Amino acid sequence: EKYTEGLDWYMSRFPDYESGHFVIDSVEISRVDFDFVKRVHALLPSAKLVLLFDDLVRLVLKLCKNMLSGSLFDISQCIDPGIYENLLQFLTQKYLSNQILVLDANKFSNNPIETLDEIQRFLKVEKKFDYSTILRWE
Repeated sequence: EKYTEGLDWYMSRFPDYESGHFVIDSVEISRVDFDFVKRVHALLPSAKLVLLFDDLVRLVLKLCKNMLSGSLFDISQCIDPGIYENLLQFLTQKYLSNQILVLDANKFSNNPIETLDEIQRFLKVEKKFDYSTILRWE
């Protein structure tokens, strides 16, 4: 919903945008929403996307727990074996392949430092941050 206010409003949420700093936003999508992708692309066509995909079995279990707790959604979209393929095909119609990094969410959970380093390489960060100095797994 934050993307419906327009680019000026959205970018005003990031005061360091004009200074050349990286702007990072995250959105959890519990189902494939192609209209969402269209809105993001309309606002930020040159953005780089980092996609963390969860294992489908774990995703379905998580969504079933949500459904049982009262959060209703169309679970059929979540158990579609082609859900990630459909999303990636749609994204590559909007973004170049060098604008998209696909990562395993489980790898990120188990090895965040390595994954964050990979993200920095993808974003071509000049002054890489050493996450091993601040992250600790508990």
